[in-house]
Amino acid sequence: MLFSPNMPYWLAAGTADGTVNIYHLDGTKPATLKGRRNRLASAGVNRSILGIGFSQEGQHLATANADSTIELWQREPTRGGHRSGVPTPNYTRTQTLKGHQGEVFAVCFSPDRQRIATASADETIKIWRLEGSLIKTIKGLTGAVFGLSFMPDGKLLASAGADNTVKLWHPDGVCLRTFQGHESVVYSVSFSPDGKKLVSGSRDGTIKLWLRDSAWGRNGRVLTFTGHQNAVFQVRFSPTGAVIASASADRTVKLWGLDGSLINTLHHENLVYAVSFSPDAAFLATASEDKTIKIWSHQGKLLKTFSLPCPVYCLDFLRE
Repeated sequence: MLFSPNMPYWLAAGTADGTVNIYHLDGTKPATLKGRRNRLASAGVNRSILGIGFSQEGQHLATANADSTIELWQREPTRGGHRSGVPTPNYTRTQTLKGHQGEVFAVCFSPDRQRIATASADETIKIWRLEGSLIKTIKGLTGAVFGLSFMPDGKLLASAGADNTVKLWHPDGVCLRTFQGHESVVYSVSFSPDGKKLVSGSRDGTIKLWLRDSAWGRNGRVLTFTGHQNAVFQVRFSPTGAVIASASADRTVKLWGLDGSLINTLHHENLVYAVSFSPDAAFLATASEDKTIKIWSHQGKLLKTFSLPCPVYCLDFLRE
């Protein structure tokens, strides 16, 4: 199928075998970052990449790893490697952050590119400087922390956890609010582009929309979206804020309006772990246990399938 986007769409995907693949959406795979190594001496070390994220301008890439580390990559100056006039982004590993005592499930850059937040099975959130030094360890959580999202202005951080809640934090470690309502583990949370709303996805199969500063009852919950038949692993707002995408263990990705209406259902052959919108909201990428990445139009039309040798756990678009 012909698919030739006019913009330099780049997509990074983290896989079960510990590699990061960077794709251009014309179908080429110009870069494979192989930096993963066994970091623990015990038997059965898991090298999978569980979370991935670009910094706001794409100069940095971070991976959250099952061996309890975070790896930071920096973009190299462009030199050759062009395809159809589009520079190929190459990244060099600059740091391996150590300090978590369990799998690292999520990583995200602050909008000002000065901080990195990480979430772990060790029941902590850590805030790091870009050069790798630890700023703060947020403790006192009950259970693993699976998801993180910075508010667009960087002033607040939201977390999704095994205690069935979404929590809102000041980056200095003060918990400002706890959103309750899910009946099981919350795997993912995402701020809306205007920072006024949050969306969460849970093992209970539901998606919940929350008002960040709601002073009225129901704990800020606006809507509960139902329709998935199994756990919801990831939720994302579109860049316009008008659509929510959810990736589920029921082998589907669903697109929703903010009123809870179901817009479309997209299908994989196995569990769907991750979903990401392109920066202009024209495309959607999904990652699955079925060892594929699928690229869809915003209307839900399948445009391209990338096949890999192992499951794909996470992905993110480069924002240029």
